[in-house]
Amino acid sequence: MNLTQLLHLIEEMPAYYQLVDELQQQKGNIRVAVLDAAKPYLIAALYRNLQLPMLVVTAQPENGKKLYEQLLTWCNSSQVKLFPEPDALPYQRITTDNPTELERIQVLSTLANIDRGHDAPLVVASAPALVQKTTLYSDFTSTCHTIKLGMDIEPFYLLSQWEAMGYEVENIVEVPGTISHRGGIIDIYPPTSDLPVRLEFLGNIVDSIRLFDPKNQRSLTTVSSIAIGPATELLNNKLRLEDNILSYLSQDALLILDEPMSIKQAMEDLDAKATELRIEKVEQGELPHNLPKPYFTWEELEPKIKSRRWLMLTAWGITGNEQPYRLNFAPAHSYGGQLPVFIKKVKQLLNQKHRLILISHQASRLSELLDEENI
Repeated sequence: MNLTQLLHLIEEMPAYYQLVDELQQQKGNIRVAVLDAAKPYLIAALYRNLQLPMLVVTAQPENGKKLYEQLLTWCNSSQVKLFPEPDALPYQRITTDNPTELERIQVLSTLANIDRGHDAPLVVASAPALVQKTTLYSDFTSTCHTIKLGMDIEPFYLLSQWEAMGYEVENIVEVPGTISHRGGIIDIYPPTSDLPVRLEFLGNIVDSIRLFDPKNQRSLTTVSSIAIGPATELLNNKLRLEDNILSYLSQDALLILDEPMSIKQAMEDLDAKATELRIEKVEQGELPHNLPKPYFTWEELEPKIKSRRWLMLTAWGITGNEQPYRLNFAPAHSYGGQLPVFIKKVKQLLNQKHRLILISHQASRLSELLDEENI
């Protein structure tokens, strides 16, 4: 379902125009009171109007996943991304799920603008994902490079460089984060690419760059260049984990906090659980006393947040010290199993000259039923 054609309707709200105007003036610390169900619509409209990189933070992972799925309906962009949280609490010895790490790398690479020429990214992250430390932005971007047709570069140097960036050597490249080598051919599957890439060399000259199908290994199309970024957050020779995703945002990016107090509470709860686990493992000799924290606390992140242009989304009735913008969305009545009542209400709204747009997975059947009522 694609609902992007409805985004312009929000522009009929004067409060929305004022909000966009303030954000375009790069003002921060703006509070908006809006119905929960309307938040995806509002975020998508802002993304459409401002055309800026955006990071939306939710308190809980399940809320983030739900918001991400809703934004896919409202935003016709491949740049809508979910930044997943780690699979375990800090200090828990659980093997990281490879797809989770690849998704995180894809988002960091997108924010670092490794593959230029795309729309500004719209990223959704939960509080546990936001607090996680990652590779320094400067370390991450210093490894990024572009391979171009006709480039003069030694193949074995490339292989060594890519292994240091986290790529694993395989016989056949089928999944992101892998490389292979045979003769004058190198295959690589960057996490930021939809397809793996085959490089053919004549000596040290890149003679051909082709995308290929990982299932049957057949070439699909030629390209003139390919952007290569890291395949892991833990770069082999650079283990300084002092950044988080905020450091990857450009200066013009907009940070949106969905219920800031809930986000703060979620971060404090995570810190309490992690601290308890840390104490237990230190006492058992499983962790050294001086091990740095692999995450940030709310107190450490709050100054970073407030140094940026940020927008707070809150429920009705939570005003804080400042009067928020109020967008006049209202919940719709449920008509499940009440078709006659629903049709009566539709006729009433139309007689009152209201615009009425119905969104349903049973659109065809609903249209037939309304047609029978001369609607």
